[in-house]
Amino acid sequence: MNTWDLDNIIATSFNKGKLHPAIKMKSIDRERDVKLYMVGVVGKLIPLIVDDNEINSPPVFVLIREILTNCVLYPVIKLFSDPDFYNKLIVEKLGGVMKDRADVKRFRNILDKHSLDGNPDAQKKKRKSKASLMANNTNTIIS
Repeated sequence: MNTWDLDNIIATSFNKGKLHPAIKMKSIDRERDVKLYMVGVVGKLIPLIVDDNEINSPPVFVLIREILTNCVLYPVIKLFSDPDFYNKLIVEKLGGVMKDRADVKRFRNILDKHSLDGNPDAQKKKRKSKASLMANNTNTIIS
């Protein structure tokens, strides 16, 4: 079974086989189909955003439509439909948070080490207070 067959099986099982109008099951070039659909949508939007004098010129209309479709909207849609885009975004955002968290833990360990050096009684008190704090947190969560 090739990826083409797998794509078709997944597509037919999604939403009872009702796909977006830009997606055609028996298409050979899906990118072309998406662009053709977008050309139709952009053709309907152009009269809303461009002056009538400019739209009445067919070359200007076609030029604006093709620029908006191929240079603006299609790259944006392609980017947002790529799952790797979201994975990279999540990794980028969480990477900083995880680094900050590790820095805080390292800073706390250094502070603990320096504040407790040479004082065994303070170390025992610190351990007991951590244990009681954890017990209180556990009781609070349970109740």
